[in-house]
Amino acid sequence: MPGHEPEELQARYGDRLSFWGAIDQQHLLPMGTPDEIDADVKAKIEALGQDGGYMVAPAHILQGDTPIENVEAFIAAVQRHGAYA
Repeated sequence: MPGHEPEELQARYGDRLSFWGAIDQQHLLPMGTPDEIDADVKAKIEALGQDGGYMVAPAHILQGDTPIENVEAFIAAVQRHGAYA
């Protein structure tokens, strides 16, 4: 959706807001590969987590068709890329 790119939101509001969500639960988590999930989580953390203020999470709820392997890949990606220095 125009105007909702993570980089744009961070640049425009990141000094005043915290962000939550942004991980696609409709397509990426149920149908993506672990590598795609890792890349998306990394990109979202880099875009929205500048200077803190990003809570990594699915955009809504995990759907029932999300394989457990993809849930585990999501958790591993957050642990791998989500540490603040």
